[in-house]
This record gives sequence, structure tokens and C-alpha cells, in this order.
Amino acid sequence: MAGTGAENPPQGYSYVPDVAGGTAFMYHLTVVGHLITNLRIEETIGELASEVTIVIVTHNMQQAQRVSHYCAFFLAAENTPGHIVEDGPTAQLFESPADPRTADYVHGRFG
Repeated sequence: MAGTGAENPPQGYSYVPDVAGGTAFMYHLTVVGHLITNLRIEETIGELASEVTIVIVTHNMQQAQRVSHYCAFFLAAENTPGHIVEDGPTAQLFESPADPRTADYVHGRFG
């Protein structure tokens, strides 16, 4: 993937670092304290979703639930790489997760 200069973004800003093969990779989606900006970011995601696949990496569970159609929950242990614990349609992952670790995370019991 070619870089765009957004590899080390200032904290709290949104970037689309690359669009390749119809996929937009996004991270740092929220601007702390800027509700209107965050709303516009989410609206833009909704507008783009019919044209490209959007991959979002976030710790903001509320935003993930609002803007995604499909989610994956990754978990890493100390000194081990992360792995997918559970994935599926967003509503299923948030409303009736199969794995208790996923339920604990999406309901704020850890993380």
C-alpha cells in the first residue's frame, strides 16, 4: 500500500491513509470534543459505503455500532499478536455475541 503522509497523524484526527482496490482504510475517526465534525465523518462514511469497502480500526464501540454493517472483535494477550475472537453482522455482534469476551468488551466490562 502506498503511504499518504498520514502514517503518524496528530492524535484525535481522522485520515483515510490509502484507497486501494476499492477499499478505504480509516483510523483515528473521532475528533475529541467536536460533535459536528464527528457527525460529518460518520455521514461521509455512509455516503462512501456504497462505492468502496471501508475498513475502520477503532476503540469507540458506539461509533462502530452506528456506522458499520459487519464487525470483528480482536483480542491480544501480553506478548502475543491479536486474533479475531468473533466476527459477524454488527447487530449480532453487539446484541447477542456468541463469545463471552466479546459481550464483556462491547458492554464495557473491560477495555
